Amino acid sequence: MEEATFYVNLNPINFLIISGIIQGFILVGLLLVKASPQAKAKRFLACALFLTYLHLAQLLLIDTNLEVQYPFLLWLPSSYLTAIAPCIYFYTRILIHPQFTFSKNDYKHFIPVCIEFILCLIT
Repeated sequence: MEEATFYVNLNPINFLIISGIIQGFILVGLLLVKASPQAKAKRFLACALFLTYLHLAQLLLIDTNLEVQYPFLLWLPSSYLTAIAPCIYFYTRILIHPQFTFSKNDYKHFIPVCIEFILCLIT
């Protein structure tokens, strides 16, 4: 029986994507650490950016064929794209109205995220 060969697809485009992902995670860290008057709004922006770069990291994982060598990485939750829109919505809402507080009605924006999470648990 022949052993399967493993290769990593690293081309110049993938190196650019890797550097962009690293810079994105650094930006997320800076948004969360730096104190400012808009700290609550920056948390939502950091969350949206984190989810975007996490999704790009998963696509890079698949493109470089690392999921063949490490298949457990595909089980990590990394693609909650439905959460990006509510995060950006609340980011702009808090910037416009700094005294904004969450009400029960605001949680309805995260219903698609909950459905996506439940579907990820089932499959």
